[in-house]
Amino acid sequence: MKLFSKNLSKFYHKTVAIIIVISFVGSMSIHETAKADTLNTLNQGLSWFGLNVSTTPKDEPVEPPELSMKDWVLQRVTAAGLDPDEVEIIINCESKWNSDAMGVNYNHTADLGLWQINSIHKDISNSDKLDYKKATDWAIEKRLKDGHWRAWSCARKLARR
Repeated sequence: MKLFSKNLSKFYHKTVAIIIVISFVGSMSIHETAKADTLNTLNQGLSWFGLNVSTTPKDEPVEPPELSMKDWVLQRVTAAGLDPDEVEIIINCESKWNSDAMGVNYNHTADLGLWQINSIHKDISNSDKLDYKKATDWAIEKRLKDGHWRAWSCARKLARR
């Protein structure tokens, strides 16, 4: 009887240990495929004991879909307290929402990116001028510092509204 009780005690401790492992694995933030594989492997081992582990993922946060370039820019401008309609007019005129746009001016300066930032602006690199997020942040900062959009030739279209 003592032998049976000792074996039952071992069985109980192993079962508790397995359940703790399952709980730990189930709560880990690992890739779903690896998680499912791990749970399936544990399920196979535990089926001998008549235990099963759910392979259904728990409610995990869902990443919002990435915004389009235009939506990102307009959202960023609005968050800065600027008028998104003005920005839309300027960008439509400057680059037609082409973040790879390049232009050469009669005075041999170059305009780059979505915002067509001129080469006279040395406080932003050419690669950042072509990165719509960095260029937008730069443009917002410039607009807030200057108090107007006149650094862009297309700003004259704002007066016609």
